[in-house]
Amino acid sequence: MTSLREAWKGVEASDYDAHMARVGQAQANALLLPRLLRDHPPPGPRLVVAGAGTGQLLDYADPAFLRPFDVTFTDISAALLARLAERLQARAPGWSAHREVVDDVEDTRLQGPLDAIVLVLVLEHVDWRKALRSLIGLEPGRLYSIIQENPPDMASAITPSREPVGSMRVIREAGPVLVPHAELTREMDGLGYSLLATERRGVPDAKTMVGLVYDARGRGR
Repeated sequence: MTSLREAWKGVEASDYDAHMARVGQAQANALLLPRLLRDHPPPGPRLVVAGAGTGQLLDYADPAFLRPFDVTFTDISAALLARLAERLQARAPGWSAHREVVDDVEDTRLQGPLDAIVLVLVLEHVDWRKALRSLIGLEPGRLYSIIQENPPDMASAITPSREPVGSMRVIREAGPVLVPHAELTREMDGLGYSLLATERRGVPDAKTMVGLVYDARGRGR
C-alpha cells in the first residue's frame, strides 16, 4: 500500500480542490481560521502555514486576514504549492510578504523561532506526534490546528459513500486516521502548550471541523 507521504506527492491540485469543495471543508475552514487568528492573535508576525496544500480556503475567505503576517506556506507537494501560489497571485495581488517552501512536517527544515504555526487538516495524514515534535522545535508562541471529528458510526476519515475525485482515491486507500481532540490536547500539554480556545463548525456528512488554539507556556511571550 502507498504511504500517505508518497500519496500526497501524487495528488493533482485540481482533484484536491474539487474534493475539498464538494465535502464543504474548505468553506468551513475559511470561516474558522480567520476567526481564530482574529480572536486569539499570535504574539508576532512570523507565521508558518504547514501542509498548506493548494490554499483552497482562500477562495472562500478574504486573504486580507493574512496581511498582518509574514507567512511561509509549506507542503510536501510542489504541485500543490504551485497552485497555492497561483491562487495568491489572483486573490491577493501585490501582497509580497509570503513565500512557498517544499517541506515535510514530520522532519521540518524550517528555522525558528516562530510566532505561530497553522495546521489545517494536516495531522490526519501524517505521523502526527512526530510532526508536532518537529514543528514545536521551531518554538512557536501559538499553534492553530483544525481537525476533523466524525459522527460515532463513521471510522473512515473520508466518507465511505463519497467517491474521491481522481488522484484523491489513493489518499483514501492509504488510510488517513483522525486525531481525537483529547489526545491532541494531551500531547500538546506534554510539549508545553495549553489549550486556549476551541471553535466548531459543522460540514456535510454530519462531520465537524474543530479549530483549536494552543498557547506556549513559560516562554515570556
